[in-house]
Amino acid sequence: MIIKYTVKGLVQGIGYRPWVAKLADELNIDGWVRNTGGIVSILASGEEKSLQILKLEFLRRFLLEVS
Repeated sequence: MIIKYTVKGLVQGIGYRPWVAKLADELNIDGWVRNTGGIVSILASGEEKSLQILKLEFLRRFLLEVS
């Protein structure tokens, strides 16, 4: 399954991309993370359960808008 997430809010200077990379590695998720001035785009490929965990961890850790 492939999902694209868009995260809006304070995403610069908080170690967001390294955190996503580490979690994705732990969950066996492939893809990329791009930061474009306050908006982070994430393309993630993996099992549905792993992608759901990834999204829940975004919300739990950062309390940001994730779509």
